[in-house]
Amino acid sequence: MKKSEIKKLTRRQEHLVTRLTDDQDEYLVMLEEFYNISQQLKKTTITNDSTRDIAIRCVDSMFEHNLLDSKYYEADDEFVIQDIIHDTINKELNVKEEK
Repeated sequence: MKKSEIKKLTRRQEHLVTRLTDDQDEYLVMLEEFYNISQQLKKTTITNDSTRDIAIRCVDSMFEHNLLDSKYYEADDEFVIQDIIHDTINKELNVKEEK
């Protein structure tokens, strides 16, 4: 999800919280808890695709900074490097391959 979409949804969520609470403490407490849970879930939603994107950006950045020889890029070994990074990220974050 794009940052602009996240911002828009967050603003909408905050607006709904404001409208629903209407100074009623009981609802405010429940909605604040709901909001906090939503925020935690947003931070922990990591998919296989998002970790693959990170791995691609890592490899691209290494080439841009001349940390990897261009011969790896030309021989399509970049995908092997990308897969190593991707697998390591997935293992550390316990992200499973999508089926």
